[in-house]
Amino acid sequence: MPNQREAAAACGVSRSTIRRRREAGLLPGSVENPQRGRLIPVEALLAAGFILNASSPPDQSSPPGSASSGDGPGGLVGGSVAELRAELGRVRHQHALELAAARHGQALAESAAIRLRDRSPMPGRSTSVTFSRR
Repeated sequence: MPNQREAAAACGVSRSTIRRRREAGLLPGSVENPQRGRLIPVEALLAAGFILNASSPPDQSSPPGSASSGDGPGGLVGGSVAELRAELGRVRHQHALELAAARHGQALAESAAIRLRDRSPMPGRSTSVTFSRR
């Protein structure tokens, strides 16, 4: 679950927008985490009408030629491990957001299918139209 800051960034809104929606009860299931702050379920964000960004802005990378670029001896060991861990965290977070969006879409499709099934004609009733030749 993203915290309020991460949720705001993922939805392209301000933190105060997320906070106001949460305080209004529109984001159920949020919990307080001592390390990360208020955590908001992605499903609640989607149900509240927020749209998650499909892509994120480019990462701030280190300038070319720095030790973490891997060009110098030991360059892959020091800075790259931290960069790879950070990238892994971003990829995992993005995956969680996309998975939640897919689950929400599936739930919407299933509820639409149920509504359509409930609107179908009663068994034994014919709704077909017959055309006669003239």
